[in-house]
Amino acid sequence: MPIGYANSASTADSVLNIDAASIADLKQALLDFEQRIITDRLSQFDGDKSKAADSLGIPRRTLTYKCRKLEIKAP
Repeated sequence: MPIGYANSASTADSVLNIDAASIADLKQALLDFEQRIITDRLSQFDGDKSKAADSLGIPRRTLTYKCRKLEIKAP
């Protein structure tokens, strides 16, 4: 089980509060969603990319790439 998985239930509830009818551009909605999840997880782990990546079940290198792509700065 990834680190922080048990704590992510409240995060998932807040992140998933989306009105599907209001989505006009699916690609942009997915990017926004991914950005919110990554930003939240980095905050949860005080900017520690290794712990955030582990909790998301992705390699640290992938998280670093996504942070650059989405212009996310660690807190």
